[in-house]
Amino acid sequence: MKKKILFISETVTMAHLIRPLKVASSLSLDDYEIHFAATKVPDFLRNEFAKYTLHEINNSVSEKQFLDAIAQG
Repeated sequence: MKKKILFISETVTMAHLIRPLKVASSLSLDDYEIHFAATKVPDFLRNEFAKYTLHEINNSVSEKQFLDAIAQG
């Protein structure tokens, strides 16, 4: 039985999505069942996620709220 791995991403910046995608791409699909839970996946990245199970998260902070919070420290 394959081990399951779940990556969770608040996709407020591309880095939050791309970093776990790079880690996932280094894992063998023969050994692992890989899932992603993300607030959004841009259309231009959909093909990159096609080999994984994608779970879309519908409630999240907006990119603006995230960046405003960072700006305020």
